[in-house]
Amino acid sequence: MKFYVYILFSDLLNKYYVGSTMEIAGRLEKHLSNHSGFTSRAKDWKLKYFEAFPTRSDAIKRELQIKRWKSRKMIEKLIVTISEYGFRHPDFTSGGSGVSRSKLGINQNPLSPTKASIDGSFFSFISIVKH
Repeated sequence: MKFYVYILFSDLLNKYYVGSTMEIAGRLEKHLSNHSGFTSRAKDWKLKYFEAFPTRSDAIKRELQIKRWKSRKMIEKLIVTISEYGFRHPDFTSGGSGVSRSKLGINQNPLSPTKASIDGSFFSFISIVKH
């Protein structure tokens, strides 16, 4: 069984939401439905990113790590790095002046990102494997 950390974005609110779940599609449907909570303020949430973990504990640790950043820039850098550059973003090369992989919480030897789709919206994910 896998557990996931995911990042949603709302154009209406111009905000990101970070959460964790066992079932991404169902969780996104709940965010888009009538409910109370932060994501109820908009109905245009889109899945931008997710990571898979072997245990709930690992997923929650990662969710809290990303939430502790409290930085839109860091979240956007994580999304862009994984989805568009496949870990080859200039800031992650030796001698780069940007944010390091370790600061983003990315394993130094990550698995290659895999493209996936829900409702035609493409996003990337990586599986985290404990060594």
